[in-house]
Amino acid sequence: MRSTRPPPGPITLWVALFTVVLKVLLTVYTKRIGRHTGSIAVLAMARDHRNDVFSISTATIGILFSRAGYVWVDPAAAAMVALVILYTGIEIIRESSADLMDILPSKLVSSRIRQLVQSVPGVEHLEEIHVHRIGPYLLVNVTIGIDGTLTVADGDRIASRVEEALWQEVEYLRRVSVHYHPSKRKRRINVEPTV
Repeated sequence: MRSTRPPPGPITLWVALFTVVLKVLLTVYTKRIGRHTGSIAVLAMARDHRNDVFSISTATIGILFSRAGYVWVDPAAAAMVALVILYTGIEIIRESSADLMDILPSKLVSSRIRQLVQSVPGVEHLEEIHVHRIGPYLLVNVTIGIDGTLTVADGDRIASRVEEALWQEVEYLRRVSVHYHPSKRKRRINVEPTV
């Protein structure tokens, strides 16, 4: 099906191709930085760049086929771009609603906190972890198990090291509370025999 409308010019195609290549490079680079730093914000930006790659690639295909005389591909490509934009919009609404409704943060945040806490010397195990989001900020409550033979001062030092590790490594942290108990793994219950 041919149209009387002139096809997009060659510069339009070259700009679209350049944009696809640039967005692919930005996606790879941003994702690498996000994984290296553990930044949730940077990983979200990488996902946004990835969505742009899908949109721009679809538009580029539409331009290419339109230049070849298949004008029906251009509106079909535009419809595909609209679907990608709709999907991205729904994801943004879902994530924003989660922030507004104080939904628990992602598993990525919880697993990062778990790794940090368990890497602190003196922590025998992690009993509980509660992470809550208030707007962009995180509130973290952690209960750790330590050697039951340690003094309270030693327990406080371990808890302080856990707090310091979280403050240094977790982005958007607003408050940290660390509680400690004698480790359930090493706790022995002495039962006196009854006569």
